[in-house]
Amino acid sequence: ENNGNSEDIFSISASSLNNWVSASSDSSVTVAYASSETFTITMDVPHVAAGTTDSWSVDVTAGNDGTQTSNDGGTTTVAVVSGHTVTIADSSSNADPGATATYYFTITNTGNADESFAYTTSGNPGSGSTALGMGDSETVAVSHTIGSASAAGDQSTVTFTSGSESATATTTTNQIYGVTISLQSTTDNGGISPGETFNAVYTVTNTGNGADTIAINFDGDWLAGASGITHNL
Repeated sequence: ENNGNSEDIFSISASSLNNWVSASSDSSVTVAYASSETFTITMDVPHVAAGTTDSWSVDVTAGNDGTQTSNDGGTTTVAVVSGHTVTIADSSSNADPGATATYYFTITNTGNADESFAYTTSGNPGSGSTALGMGDSETVAVSHTIGSASAAGDQSTVTFTSGSESATATTTTNQIYGVTISLQSTTDNGGISPGETFNAVYTVTNTGNGADTIAINFDGDWLAGASGITHNL
């Protein structure tokens, strides 16, 4: 407020204990005779702990007469702000049928106060809670088992959720290989005469968990020929 007898330009000097006064704060204000104007002091509050207190002051000096000054001051206390993130380093892997895959999810307290964060998962453990200080993190190992009958290339997921934050990992089933061959029938009827021909019929089974090409080799002194020596199963 200009209570002098002419227009004046008042210089403004502001500071705070923690140096939170912004460079964008007003540095002067022009006030007409017998009038008042406003100016703004901006405080840039960094990410500091809740309850932190900053004391500030502002001095105003008349341009027409430097002996005319006025000042004010106060304090600012930082409020509690909650926040956290959920991240995962490796979000995919491969595993054999029946095997267990483990993923590591990290909860980070991005707020400015101590806080506990509950979480749920679609794996093991199914749920839990962690208490974290400002800026602290905790990593939780979550495992899940791939179905023993899972086919090659099948994908299964495990999800970690805490509040509105979540992350998901995907496990792809490896292909495992196996084959069996068994005699199903023969036309020798228990005996065969010289010069006669008989057939032996075999069944080949793909015991793996994915498509495979099976090559079959026959060997014998009396072998006359073989059919179906390669199968796509």
